Amino acid sequence: MIINHFDYENVKEDGTFDDDDGAVEVVGSIKFSEYNGGCGLSSCDCSDGHWICITEPRNSNREVHGVTLKFGSNAEMIKYIDEFVSESSRFRSSPEKA
Repeated sequence: MIINHFDYENVKEDGTFDDDDGAVEVVGSIKFSEYNGGCGLSSCDCSDGHWICITEPRNSNREVHGVTLKFGSNAEMIKYIDEFVSESSRFRSSPEKA
């Protein structure tokens, strides 16, 4: 797995930039690649392979931060998700007794 952190500054409310082309999510999201890799648009080459992208909402400093996890295969990505969910379930608090 390859982990890439990203940070954008000068992000407008609509996700575009004051001083650059392009745009970024501003509400926060978790997105996954398609089963066969990529973003699912046949004419797009923005994101090859298998990945999970977690974007935090735009903050009051007009910044957007996030991380992309890239995997060698869909099976590797699914295995990571399964392990993450299994591991994180250990930290769930038990319901309070009445």
